[in-house]
Amino acid sequence: MPIDEKSLVVSFSGNEEDPPLKVTEITGEYKRTEPGCFRKEGGGKINFFGGYWYIVDRLGQQVAWVEGGAKTIPPANWQTRGEGIFCSWEDIPVAVTFKFIDAPESALAKAEVGCAEAWGQCWEGLKDKIPHEHKQTVEAYEAKALEHRASFSAKAGEHMGVVTDLHGKHWPGVKDQASQHFGTAKDKYDEYAPVVKAKSKEAYGACYDFWTHPDTVDTMKKMRDATMEAVKYCFAGCAAITAGLVDQAIGKTKVEVTDNDQAMDASYIKVDSGTPVMVEHVEPAIMQPRESDAIASSL
Repeated sequence: MPIDEKSLVVSFSGNEEDPPLKVTEITGEYKRTEPGCFRKEGGGKINFFGGYWYIVDRLGQQVAWVEGGAKTIPPANWQTRGEGIFCSWEDIPVAVTFKFIDAPESALAKAEVGCAEAWGQCWEGLKDKIPHEHKQTVEAYEAKALEHRASFSAKAGEHMGVVTDLHGKHWPGVKDQASQHFGTAKDKYDEYAPVVKAKSKEAYGACYDFWTHPDTVDTMKKMRDATMEAVKYCFAGCAAITAGLVDQAIGKTKVEVTDNDQAMDASYIKVDSGTPVMVEHVEPAIMQPRESDAIASSL
């Protein structure tokens, strides 16, 4: 039976009657939307990145993964994260296969045209419309592009081979080291977790006893009262200083304003007839005759 290379089906491959919740969230049909990516209606996708195929749920979380090539999708041996904080990966019972269709294989081949083939047909049609004097130039550029493409593909193949060799050489050692470190970390956690838990309970109890002790409560109340009194005194002092400054400022700038009639009355001198006014009388000075004047008058 022919297959539809544009659709993938993720199904449960376990023996249990009820599949796990993480398996239920990723099962269904995925349709190709771009090279190396299949998407599920309602959320979720299967995509290829860095030598691995990943199944992502509708919330964007990576649920399962498997190592493979860009053009081949492994149907089994998918892995997922284990339960717990220090648990590593484990197998997940899912199978990923292409969707089977009932149409004959020949009809399917005629009905579908790849992107590269369609682009080639369009390019050939466009070249036929180019004038003859410019066609040779276009073909020369096309030949150069094909040469660069071949060179790039060769270099990419070489680098891919080097990367694959390095991955095959170092990945087992890295995996073993990671497993050893994981085992050590898990042993240390199992060893110290009960001690930390017990010490935490003791510290919590001591802290609670300290803050609920009668002496501590009484001291906190006294501190609160003293703080409130200090705040009151500070506020009263600030208010007194402010009132003094305002009073001085108003006293210096106070100007007495009177009406015109009052100013006119104040310009006259008023004498109270009922009260005697003491006026000092100054006698004029009497000039004494000089002796020469007296002798002259006697003659």
